[in-house]
Amino acid sequence: VYASTSGGLLEFNPNTEKFTAIKMEDGLIYLDLSCIEIDNQGRLWLGGAYPNGYLQVYDPIRGLVRKITHLDIAEIKMIRISENNAFAIYEGTTSGNIGILEFELDDAGLPDYKDYYTNFT
Repeated sequence: VYASTSGGLLEFNPNTEKFTAIKMEDGLIYLDLSCIEIDNQGRLWLGGAYPNGYLQVYDPIRGLVRKITHLDIAEIKMIRISENNAFAIYEGTTSGNIGILEFELDDAGLPDYKDYYTNFT
């Protein structure tokens, strides 16, 4: 069981009833996390909290496997992953600037930034 926190990723092992903090020394590049989604390979997609909207994909066995930090947004609020692509709801750097990011998945199922969408009227 995992939780995204302002201090990194928190893992709870129900068998041992112990918590483990996953931080920079474990491979994360940013710790302030706003959301989490797990893909079909068990990797954790971590959305960055305000003011650093970024995406990290963390494999519990291999560590950080992908980071996308060039998005120039304030926060990723939610992530949804499908078979060939993924979407994230984001908040921009100005008030009221909300949109959707689209990522295509490569052959390994990892995200490549594709586009963003705004102005939903």
